[in-house]
Amino acid sequence: MNFYLKNIIYSYLLFNICFSNSLKFSKNQSHINFENSIKNSINENYNSQNVLIAAGLSAIIPGLGQFYKGEKVLGSIYLGVETSLWILRDNYLNDARISSSVYKKYVRDNWNFSKWIRDYYNPTNIDVVVSINNLNEYESAEILQVNDVYNLFVVNEENEDDFENYFSLLWEQAHDAQFSINGDIYSTSSDSFKELYEEICNTNESFNYICLLELNESTPSDYNSDEYQALLIEQIDSRIDNVIYTHHLYEGVGKYNMFFAGWEDSSIGWVEQNSGGYDLALSNMKNFYEYNLRANHKKNNDKAANLLSLTLLNRAISVFNILLKDTRMRMSSNLNSSEIGFNEIKLSLKF
Repeated sequence: MNFYLKNIIYSYLLFNICFSNSLKFSKNQSHINFENSIKNSINENYNSQNVLIAAGLSAIIPGLGQFYKGEKVLGSIYLGVETSLWILRDNYLNDARISSSVYKKYVRDNWNFSKWIRDYYNPTNIDVVVSINNLNEYESAEILQVNDVYNLFVVNEENEDDFENYFSLLWEQAHDAQFSINGDIYSTSSDSFKELYEEICNTNESFNYICLLELNESTPSDYNSDEYQALLIEQIDSRIDNVIYTHHLYEGVGKYNMFFAGWEDSSIGWVEQNSGGYDLALSNMKNFYEYNLRANHKKNNDKAANLLSLTLLNRAISVFNILLKDTRMRMSSNLNSSEIGFNEIKLSLKF
């Protein structure tokens, strides 16, 4: 009995001598690792909140999140880039406002609505042959010799027997101009405009919709004279109150053939094919308006839009920079923690 008791005591003492340091280390290491795990978890949650706040600040103002995290140099760079981009964008927007007022004034000075109505069916002021009978009534009005600009408006339409050629009708155009008479607003593309046009221009299909003066004793005999043409403008002006200059009209007079006759120099117009293969009726004024004034305005707007895109990109990079750094720190922290003791904690728990 004593022999067995001695052996038990001896074995216990030997076990403590051999394993006491190891057990103590494992216990202490497990305790340290557990404490580190809690601290890391707390720090990680705290850092996550800080990162979200910093990212949110940089989403509002690039660089502000970097300042929040103490990265003043990097924050200054992002903020400086942002400020510079906004200043440049404001300059281009200001240039766009100026260029907009310039091209709009150019239209009002050089494109005339009443002239457009008068010359739509004769855009380059080709000589018109007018016949008047003994009753002092118009019998006919026609253009005998046409040119390239005129032919742009000629429609070839197949009917039951043959092809019918006619000048494109103003009220059947996809685009329009708007004006007012006695407070009522009218559109040139509406069906009701046909009757109004015939009244304003004293014409109809029999006269090929060519604008004509009301005949009286003082009416000039020569339709193609400057006097006759000036009186036609006065006749149209007297029957229309105001022209409504919309964005679409400012755009249309430069882009679309249908508005060509309104340019003051349409009589010396020509036909030119653009890069898309579309035949354009051009004059010096229209060409300058579309490819200089409006092109300059578009350029200013495009630059302002590009700078806005760059400010959004700068903002995204500022936010991404914060999130990327946080991700790298988390990966580094996890790797270091694992190397130091998380595996030992797992082993200790299993043991």
